[in-house]
Parts: sequence; structure tokens; C-alpha cells
Amino acid sequence: MAETPEAPAPEGASHRLFFAIDLPRPLKDRINELVKRLDTAGTFTGANPKWVSDDNFHITLWFIGNVDSSTTGRLKAEMRKAVRGVAPFTLDLRHLGYFPTERDPSVLWLGAKSTPAPLSLLRTNLAAAIRKSGVVLPVEQKFTPHVTLARLRGTRHLHDFTRMMENYRHAHAGTCEVREVVLMESHLRPGGAEYRPYATQPFPDPEPPES
Repeated sequence: MAETPEAPAPEGASHRLFFAIDLPRPLKDRINELVKRLDTAGTFTGANPKWVSDDNFHITLWFIGNVDSSTTGRLKAEMRKAVRGVAPFTLDLRHLGYFPTERDPSVLWLGAKSTPAPLSLLRTNLAAAIRKSGVVLPVEQKFTPHVTLARLRGTRHLHDFTRMMENYRHAHAGTCEVREVVLMESHLRPGGAEYRPYATQPFPDPEPPES
């Protein structure tokens, strides 16, 4: 799923939100070690990408945008319903990719090996939750679960940079078990956006098998 660019909040809006999967600290640390290797390798190309802070590593499920407090309350209530029937699942982060294309890249990302069925169900349920909250969803795009590593807009020597990144195409950062969804808030700062959990909803405990 392509990144949605940051923009100033309109007058009267109180929260800039999106649904996401936050990553555990050990996995963020492993991704950050990968980023350090990529940064070192990229230095030799003359490129100057803007690397994402490890605190901001996450997987966006749906971008919502600027909403008022009443809409935020509805989103939290609908989020509780959206996790019904969603079982915990494992994500395996193990390859690099680009948005929009490798020929004209603006974002470098680390992607999941596959999209587990519970993740697809969760995303479908969250789309319904957003609509029920009164928010108009953007046009549906192909969903690619990924962690943004760097932004490349305006970067010189892009061809040399992407050619160097080929050496890390199948980099494996690790796996994690996902047991909750997060309503994340984006705070615009002079140095870039910072993302902080606004509300968290764990998946329900699985029902015991019938005896």
C-alpha cells in the first residue's frame, strides 16, 4: 500500500490517525541494524536517503486522516468490533521493495513474505469500521504489508543506490506474532512525523475447542 503524504491538519481537526500494526522492540532493533548496513552501503553511492527512525517502524493497515474527537470515539468503538474472529498471526519480514516502482522509487521498504489470512480479514473489518465511523476511505489499492525504511524523493544517484540495494534484496529482519491492532496518531514535527499509539485493541482470546 502506497504511503499517504503528510499534510497540515485542517482547522478544527484534533487527531491525524491511521490503523497499524506496531512492532515489538526486539524486531525494531533488528530492522534498525539492517538500516545501518543499508545506510553504510548507500553512502558509497553518493545518495542521501531520509532514513526512518526505528521508533516509527510499523505496518500501516489503513490511513484515516484528520478527524475530530467525536469521530475518534467512534473509531475506537468500531475497532473493538473489527477484531472479532481475528486470530493471532505471524509476520515474516524478509525482502526489500520500492514504491511506486523500482524504476522511479520514492520509498524503500521491508516487506512481509506473505499476507496471512487473518491479516486480510482484519484489514477488511477495519475498512468497515472506518466507514461506520463516518470517514470516507480512499480508493482501494493493492495491499503490501511493509515497513517503510527510507524516503528517496529528491535523492541523487538513485540508480546507483537501487543497484547497491540489490545486494540486500532478500534481507531477513525476523518474525513477530501479531496479537493486536493499534490506532496510531501522527504528530507533525519540524524534523518529520512522529507516530504514537492512540488506542490499542488486542485480538480476542481464541475459543476453546469443543469437547
